[in-house]
Amino acid sequence: MSTGRVAAYGAIGLSALSVAILLSALPQLISRISDIQASVDADIDSFKRTEYGIKYVLYYFNHLNNMF
Repeated sequence: MSTGRVAAYGAIGLSALSVAILLSALPQLISRISDIQASVDADIDSFKRTEYGIKYVLYYFNHLNNMF
């Protein structure tokens, strides 16, 4: 076999191995992404609740200041 043909088959084999590794790692990657998304969702929810609380307190104090 010629050197070019050996290099081509080597590249095909390396590419196939890379795809196999990617496919085997994909479920773990998807799981990590889901965990990160859940964490971000929880943080956003906490932020929104805190923001609502601050708005309520500011509204309450503003309302009290307008009374006097």
